Amino acid sequence: MISVTFRFELLGPIQARNNDRELNLGTPQQCAVLGLLLLAEGRWVSLERMIEALWGMSPPETASSAVRTYVSRLRGLLSVCGDECRIRSGGGGYQLPVPSDALDLVEFDRRVRRGRALRESGDRRAAVAELRRALALWRGEALGGARGEYVEAERDRLERLRLLSLQERIELDIELGRHAEVLPDLAMLTRSHPLQERLRELQMLALYRAGRQAEALRVYRDVWELLNSQLGVEPDADLRRLHAQVLRADPALRPCESLAGRLEMARQDGVGGP
Repeated sequence: MISVTFRFELLGPIQARNNDRELNLGTPQQCAVLGLLLLAEGRWVSLERMIEALWGMSPPETASSAVRTYVSRLRGLLSVCGDECRIRSGGGGYQLPVPSDALDLVEFDRRVRRGRALRESGDRRAAVAELRRALALWRGEALGGARGEYVEAERDRLERLRLLSLQERIELDIELGRHAEVLPDLAMLTRSHPLQERLRELQMLALYRAGRQAEALRVYRDVWELLNSQLGVEPDADLRRLHAQVLRADPALRPCESLAGRLEMARQDGVGGP
C-alpha cells in the first residue's frame, strides 16, 4: 500500500515527497513527463501524446527513446511508494494511478467544489474557509520546473482556475462585510490582471463599502481609459452599471446587501459613462 505520507504536488514546482523527503525528479523534461501523467489523473497517456506535449510538431528523432528513458528513471524514483503508485505501460502508452488524497490538484478541485456547494446552501462562512484551504495549496506558479507547449497551456488553464476561485473567495468576503480586508488582494490582482473587469468591479464595490467613493470612481476611470486605449472598447455592462450606482450612492450597495442581490438589482438600473 502507498504510504499516507507520500504526496505529489503540481500547484507550484512539480514535487514528489515521501515522508516529507523531496525526491529529485531530474531534468525539466523528466518533470514534464511526470506532470503529464499526474494531470491525466489515472488515465492512459499515449506515447505519441507525450511526444507532442513535450516537443510540439517538431520532435527530435530520439523523442520516443527519450520518453522511455524518462519513464524508466521515474519508475525507479517512485518505487518507494509501492505498486499502488507505479507507472504502468500498455497499449503504446503509460498510466500513473495516484490515490486522490495524494495529489494536491485533486484536493484543490475537491475543496473548491465543496466551497461552491456550501455557498449554494447559504453557509458563506464555511464556503470562505473551504476556498481559503483550497487556495493555500498553491505554492507558486503551477507545474514549475517543467517545460513544453502542453505544459504552458496547462499552466495557463490552472492559473485561470486559481484566479476564478480567488475571485469567488473575495466575493464571499465582501458579502460577509470584509470589504476593507480584501482591498490589498484586489490591488495586487488588478496590477497583475489589469484588463480583468470582474476584478475591477469587486475592487470598486469594496472601496465604496469601505467609504472610499472617490477611489472607486477613479478605478472606473482608469479601467475605462485602459480598455479604450488598448482594446478600443468600453467597460462591460456590469461594470458600467456599478459605476452608475456608485455615482448616485445607491442604497443597494450598502454592506448589508448580498453581492448576488446587488448584482440582480444592478441589472435593473441604467448605465453610465466615464
